[in-house]
Amino acid sequence: TAKGLAKALSIIKTSPYGSGLAWASLPCTAGTPYWDHNIKHPNGPEKLREHQEKLGQLLEAWGVIAETAKQYGWAIAFEWPEPCSIWQSPWMKEFKEKHNLQSVILNGCM
Repeated sequence: TAKGLAKALSIIKTSPYGSGLAWASLPCTAGTPYWDHNIKHPNGPEKLREHQEKLGQLLEAWGVIAETAKQYGWAIAFEWPEPCSIWQSPWMKEFKEKHNLQSVILNGCM
């Protein structure tokens, strides 16, 4: 929401320079491997579009937060499961390059 974005930006801007970590853990529903199966359901294509639109809004806000965090010396981290197809999207590849992010694979769901 606009209110949530404003709050995140306020926290970054009022914190001491370099004192924070902006961590994104956005829904990965639009990139789950289950879409290979779910897309075949009657409402599958519509549901996928809904998830993609919602994620697009979240990624847009996250881009603003990450850019602001970077300007204020904060570290940036982004979390999704390894098989999420969105890692391969042009947006994510550009974002990773722009912010010099490195991929790290963690198996934290054991």
